[in-house]
Amino acid sequence: PFVPAIMCGRIDCHHTPEEIEIRFQVPRGHWPDRMQFEPSYNRAPMQPCPVVTWREEGRWCQMMQWGLLPSWAKIGQKTLRPINARCETLEEKAMYRSCLPSCRCLVVVSGWFEWLKESTTPFHIRSFEDQPMALAGLYQVHQNSDSKTQHLSFTVITTSASPALAWLHDRMPVVLEEDHWATWLGETKEEAMALLKPYEGDLKWHCVERKWVGNLHYTGAKCIEPVREEGPGITAFFRTARGEKREADEDTTSAHEKRR
Repeated sequence: PFVPAIMCGRIDCHHTPEEIEIRFQVPRGHWPDRMQFEPSYNRAPMQPCPVVTWREEGRWCQMMQWGLLPSWAKIGQKTLRPINARCETLEEKAMYRSCLPSCRCLVVVSGWFEWLKESTTPFHIRSFEDQPMALAGLYQVHQNSDSKTQHLSFTVITTSASPALAWLHDRMPVVLEEDHWATWLGETKEEAMALLKPYEGDLKWHCVERKWVGNLHYTGAKCIEPVREEGPGITAFFRTARGEKREADEDTTSAHEKRR
């Protein structure tokens, strides 16, 4: 079944735990719930995702529920659980403002899905090198009633779309360059806030099949397989709209190609 799109409402996180630990320099033993991680090409809100945080001992990775539970809410309480937070209003809204000083995190993704604005057509977006990426996030920690376990939740921060992706949607998640990870995790709020801007690095994308991405129960690789087109198709239409003269049967468009 088709699920109406929310800004950055699906995450692809299919890299292995080993690849994630190497990429994010997470020391051995710093991922306590590592066995709970299962690679998924279609991770939805309220599902657990790997998230990297900083403590005095270094970087840690933990599984957190996608959808921020506000600090004043109780576990299990029916309340607003935002999966996205607009960077422009982080300091205005109490649920985000309380996280900014010391609860910033890196949301680990292999890519994300975005639906073409005012349509039901999904696109898969990923790094040009197909490496795990870091999205800027905020998290909250709640102590469970048994006082021995914790409930961890997070939200993904969004910003205005980069020029390369403005045709697809007005917004995009904040993608952090590797050089900025340490600043986002551990430096002052002012230094961290300066990083919340459209991504200028290389990304690539292609149209994918709606029936797979829209199915909450399907998490396999078909979610990111390019749609094979016959004739001009939708991809060629948007290339024309952007003034690009390319072959209609080309499967993948990238920011890198657009700057050549």
